Amino acid sequence: MKVFSYLLFLGFVVLGVWSVRRCMRAIQVSRMHASSREEQFLLAASADLGGPNKALDAAPNTVQPPKTNKASPMETELLAREERLVYLLLKVALPEFEVLTHVSSAKLLPRGEHLGLAVLDFVVCRKDFRPVAVVVLDRAGEPSHPARSRALAELAGTGVKLAHWRVEQLPGRTAVRNWVLDDAVPGERRFAA
Repeated sequence: MKVFSYLLFLGFVVLGVWSVRRCMRAIQVSRMHASSREEQFLLAASADLGGPNKALDAAPNTVQPPKTNKASPMETELLAREERLVYLLLKVALPEFEVLTHVSSAKLLPRGEHLGLAVLDFVVCRKDFRPVAVVVLDRAGEPSHPARSRALAELAGTGVKLAHWRVEQLPGRTAVRNWVLDDAVPGERRFAA
């Protein structure tokens, strides 16, 4: 009887180990597929913006909405195509954070002044909406003003992480995540992906 009980117990242990390993493999596969879907989406969005992947540029476009002369409030885009790409990159890289767009710099600067920088492109916040990082887009052909540089220097001095991203060269998801989560990297950082 003891042998039968022992074999039955051993069978349950083996079945339990097999079930746990099977579940772990399924979780790994689903994460891998989700990661590849996110990368495909970002690559497609990058190609849509004229990025380096020309194979995706040759793909046929989806059905385009009809062009109208009047823009109704529902058809107005609040973010430009480049800004949507950056927003999606931040959301994919930092799912546990909130991403705000077009935030008044007076909300973050100590004296509540704009100092030549009226609106910040992106602010990454904790769930309680305390700012962690600011992303400023450096667009090609946009001149750099001294007042803007002073405002960004003051903002970097507040302890909020600050990054300048060129729209043509966005950093990877891992680089963004490491930058925001690394407490040893205060101040300003320019990404050159």
